[in-house]
Amino acid sequence: MGSKMASNWQKLPNPPQLREFPFNVFARFLPGRDIRATAEQRESFRRFAHAGDPLADAVVAMFARLPVGQGRRMFETAIEEGIDAVENPPEELVAFFEQIDARPYWLDDKKLELAARVSMRTGVVGLGLALPGLALTGGYLSSRADKPLVGTGNLQAMAPRRLNETAQWLIDVTSPAA
Repeated sequence: MGSKMASNWQKLPNPPQLREFPFNVFARFLPGRDIRATAEQRESFRRFAHAGDPLADAVVAMFARLPVGQGRRMFETAIEEGIDAVENPPEELVAFFEQIDARPYWLDDKKLELAARVSMRTGVVGLGLALPGLALTGGYLSSRADKPLVGTGNLQAMAPRRLNETAQWLIDVTSPAA
């Protein structure tokens, strides 16, 4: 069954939504204007779409185990101030932050700073184009991600919060020295 599913998956066309508004507008600004994934890119996506993250899964399980809100508060403290600022952090949180705080050998701080400056030059216009035109609507093209949101009513109810959180994340990761 696995090989049949794989061959059916390989026959799927590129999503038609990528040829419609708002994506067709954004595609005009891309070099070559061809936003279709190559066979290699699709295969890479398929491979990583099914990869798990055991450390993140352990943090989610920790959230469920602790009193409501406590795990999230510790997580937010570790994000803002570092894991050392969390009093008696659970093992799951320590392991997670050991991984995400590790700097890869190939990291180039000069390129990061340049990328941050270029991103910031787009200002509100760039933020306004990236969020609704690419990040959020692009994410909603995935029916697997949409089903829980629609089923729980959170797609509509949580949209403003999700937009604000995503905007803050984009600002955080594209700011100088982020």
